[in-house]
Amino acid sequence: MSYKGTSAVGTLNALGQSNSANLKGSTQKGRTTIKTVTSSSSQWESNVLERLRVLIAASTKSLQEIFNEFDEDGNGYVTLVEFRNAIRRLGLGVTSRDLDSLMHQIDRNGDGKIDWLEFSSKFKGNSYDSRMAARAANRMAKLKELMNLHMTSANDAFHFFDIEKDGRITFADFCKLVTRVHELAGDKAPTYPVIKDLFDTIDVRKDGMLDLHEWQQTFGRVEQGNSRISFKTT
Repeated sequence: MSYKGTSAVGTLNALGQSNSANLKGSTQKGRTTIKTVTSSSSQWESNVLERLRVLIAASTKSLQEIFNEFDEDGNGYVTLVEFRNAIRRLGLGVTSRDLDSLMHQIDRNGDGKIDWLEFSSKFKGNSYDSRMAARAANRMAKLKELMNLHMTSANDAFHFFDIEKDGRITFADFCKLVTRVHELAGDKAPTYPVIKDLFDTIDVRKDGMLDLHEWQQTFGRVEQGNSRISFKTT
């Protein structure tokens, strides 16, 4: 069996999440209004915020340096436009609507911009969180390095273990990939909890599947052999 792969060819799944909506009726001033309640929107926003926290905690740059990168004109505030630019450079794969919602979560006083106090209070983690984030980044960097060494590239590894050839891999497929690449390297495979943590980190949409878009988002950021996640534009 050879892992020297073919070119990474496939159709990217459209990024987004189907949210079930519950319709609720309420009477106000003699007329009925319809409210749309999105059941998973708050969870999705929370996932994006948590992922951003992990990226920031795992960076080798200080929180102040990261804030300064977000603050493009250096006026001490991060505007909505600057925030959108920064998040898109990180490749989190969120929509403009998601970005606006994320901005509102950080902008506590609602003035349309993020100051240093708002930014630091939202992203300043404790030492335990920082250690956990750094450890996760190290594991992801090692996985990318092993895939590049023994399976040509991360994309080729994805396509090889995409058993159904539908542009997605299951958790079971991911377990086989991680185990096999460590076998090829002569290393002991990670434990189940470690593999599950890796899977959950890549699974941005939290749908229990990894699509090629999520895969490329993750391994496009991890720098091979450097064990860290980069904030630089790719």
